[in-house]
Amino acid sequence: MNLKIVILAVLLGVIFSSALILPKPIAEKQKVNVDKKPKLVKQERRFKIEIVQIEESGTLSRVITARLINDDGYAKNVVVTLELFVDRDRIKVNGKDKLVIPIGDMEPNSSVERKVEISVGFFDGLKIKSKGYVDVKLMISRDGEKEIFRRSIKI
Repeated sequence: MNLKIVILAVLLGVIFSSALILPKPIAEKQKVNVDKKPKLVKQERRFKIEIVQIEESGTLSRVITARLINDDGYAKNVVVTLELFVDRDRIKVNGKDKLVIPIGDMEPNSSVERKVEISVGFFDGLKIKSKGYVDVKLMISRDGEKEIFRRSIKI
C-alpha cells in the first residue's frame, strides 16, 4: 500500500509541477498545404499557474494549492479546466471527466489562489503506472477565449 501512495504522490507532483508551472503547448495536428510553407503562429500567453503546495489527503488523493496569475488586462468569467488522458483514454479526476474550477473575474496583473482536492481512481492509477505516462490538458477560458496547455508527462 505504501508503494501506491508513493506512486500517486510522484504522479500528481510531476503532473502539477511540470504541467502547470512551466506549461508548454504541444503542437496540434494541422493540415498543411504542399504548395505553401506552414505558418507558425505563436500563441500569446495571458496566464501563468504556480503550484504553491501539495498535501496528501488520502491514499489516492491530494490537496493542491495553486495560484493563477493574470498577466493581461481585465478578464471576465475565468474558468480553469483540467483533463488527464492515457492513450487517448480519459482518466477520471474526482470521478468526473474533467475538473472545472470557476475563478470569476480577475483584475489586470492580479492573481487568485485556490485549494483543490484531486483524486484518481485505483484502476486509472494502474493504467497510468502501466503505460508510464499521462497526457495533461489544461484549459483556461475567459471572455469567450481559451488558452490550452498540453503536456505529456513520463512517470
